Amino acid sequence: MREYDAGGSNRTITQIIDSPRKVALERGREDEVVVDVVDQIAPLIGTALHKLAQLGADSAHIAEERIFINIDGWKISGQIDLQHIDEDGFMAYDYKYTGTVSLTNGEPKIEWVNQANAYAYLIEKTKGIPCKGLFVVAFLRDRNRARAENDPNYPQADAVLIPLPMWSFEDQENYVLERVRLHKEAFRRLTFGEELPLCTDEERWKRQDKWALMKEGRKSAVKLYSSSEEANEALKEKHYVEHRPGETIRCNNYCPVKDWCDQFKREVEEA
Repeated sequence: MREYDAGGSNRTITQIIDSPRKVALERGREDEVVVDVVDQIAPLIGTALHKLAQLGADSAHIAEERIFINIDGWKISGQIDLQHIDEDGFMAYDYKYTGTVSLTNGEPKIEWVNQANAYAYLIEKTKGIPCKGLFVVAFLRDRNRARAENDPNYPQADAVLIPLPMWSFEDQENYVLERVRLHKEAFRRLTFGEELPLCTDEERWKRQDKWALMKEGRKSAVKLYSSSEEANEALKEKHYVEHRPGETIRCNNYCPVKDWCDQFKREVEEA
């Protein structure tokens, strides 16, 4: 687990970019949530990488600074892994211990983009200097060197610098204010025993439903379709269509509060 003191924040940037339902349930059940020690190996390695990177900082760089800002009565904070500041502005870097799949789909993960732009907002808002660039330094846990030699599009090093899309300051501010609003509303609902807002498909890492065109006597699908209409149009003699509901990967495998989540329970009952 990454070690840091949130300094009495109501929420951190890492939390406000996450699901308001999940974070509210974590706060409400913090004394009951049990975390498997095996699941903490990757965060522990990530913490070690942060410590090593911090040792490499010099006078032009600020490492592991936690910045605070007040938004609508809440103290919001973010700990930026590395800032490079000069007379023209700053560049911010976030370290990630991740798998190569995060780099091979052509686009940076949306949560990386959201987090980096929220950090940029905190820095510019508190220090009054503009952002010149946002980056992730990805430390790859599963890079295959043999594959790298044969595939120029595969990561060529164990650590890769990834530039991230940078929003305007106005867009960054609107995003942070809206996320705080959503989390405050979720906390209000939790406090008064009201129904919590539902997690979105994106927050649940939901794989979309598929319709498989199957052939009698064959176990694997002939072809997968994104709609029942497309699959039924392709029907032939001795074929049939099989609906394959999309799995919510995070809910099933990674959410620490699924046992208290009525949204997840309903989904299981309806499956």
